[in-house]
Amino acid sequence: MKTCNEIKTISIVEKILYLMGDECPECADILGSVSSARIVRNLCMLRNKALFCTSDYSDFRQYEEDLFDALAGDGISADFKTREDLLLKVNLLLEERIDSCRSLFPDTVKWAYIRDLFPAPGGGAIDEVLEAMEVFMKEPDSCPYGYLNWPDHASDWSKLFTSDETFLRTLYLKNGDSFLPASELSENAPESVKELHRFLEGANKVVMLVDCAKTDPLKFVSFLEAVPDADAEKFAKIRLFFDDNTPTAWGFVRNSVLAPTEYVQSRFSADSYEDSTPLVLVTDDVRDNILTAYTGRNVLTFLSDSSLRKQISDAGIFCAVLEDKLSSAAAYLKSAAINNEMLARRNRLIMENFLDLFASSVIASGIRLTDEEIGNVAMQYDIYSQSATPRLFELRASEI
Repeated sequence: MKTCNEIKTISIVEKILYLMGDECPECADILGSVSSARIVRNLCMLRNKALFCTSDYSDFRQYEEDLFDALAGDGISADFKTREDLLLKVNLLLEERIDSCRSLFPDTVKWAYIRDLFPAPGGGAIDEVLEAMEVFMKEPDSCPYGYLNWPDHASDWSKLFTSDETFLRTLYLKNGDSFLPASELSENAPESVKELHRFLEGANKVVMLVDCAKTDPLKFVSFLEAVPDADAEKFAKIRLFFDDNTPTAWGFVRNSVLAPTEYVQSRFSADSYEDSTPLVLVTDDVRDNILTAYTGRNVLTFLSDSSLRKQISDAGIFCAVLEDKLSSAAAYLKSAAINNEMLARRNRLIMENFLDLFASSVIASGIRLTDEEIGNVAMQYDIYSQSATPRLFELRASEI
């Protein structure tokens, strides 16, 4: 039995072609050791050959004896009475067996689209099965690899199988969907991004609600930066909740969010979004009214604090955790937010103690100021008021 790592080295296109019955010498040794893949391949090969069988069925069976024996060796009964009986039963066997090949493909690929390629539509009705294969039988050269449940058999199949991305883009388009390239969502993508991608698969648009007071801004920015454009486009709106306890760093986050954004000056609340739109929540708030408000809804919750995961999961809400690893944008935000806060605090401290600072600075410099110059200083530093101005002139008289 080959290892999972060996199977992962085989492209999606190569796996599809192998299961269809193509030669695929590069992957035959690895996939041939996987019984589920071997069975589906042999069933597809038997179907491909039976579709164009013009001889007596008994002659066909004798000619393809090795293929029948291979299936029997894997526990698949080859008791087919006629060509039509074979096509019908093989189709039912593919319906039954194809899901055993799910583990051969990455979790990030929609399995439903791939599984539907192998059984012909029609299930247990031979007329419907044959009708579904009719287009392929009329133009077998259009797909030399064998039958696939693909309506447009006039497609340029030579180009279709040139790469995983080309194949998957076309497959998703066939299903009215758009494919997110593996280059944009690799196996090395953060788990939070993978969870979001899986959640978005069944949604056209979602709304994200962010509790800024109880969410780590650096983790949020790192997460958002890692979300591929194709997924980010599904955000109908990102609603950021600010209150008096919101860290000042969120002021920088607001400028980095590219999706349509709405700022709400209030505490994060359970009734913040009431329609049926799927929700992505970002909060560490585990108050009972928050948990119960979203129980049973199509919701994915992201947490900054992993220790809260069990409590939210127990409430029946699916959740994931934002990673600690910071992105380049988060690293910049970290520095900018601290420097901005230090500057703001320095300025406040200066203004709070301005008179003493001003007087000591003038005395130390040995410079004498006129009344007009003192008045100009008051205006320049925005302290020209009833309380401050007399004190300035008092300083001129007694200290300066």
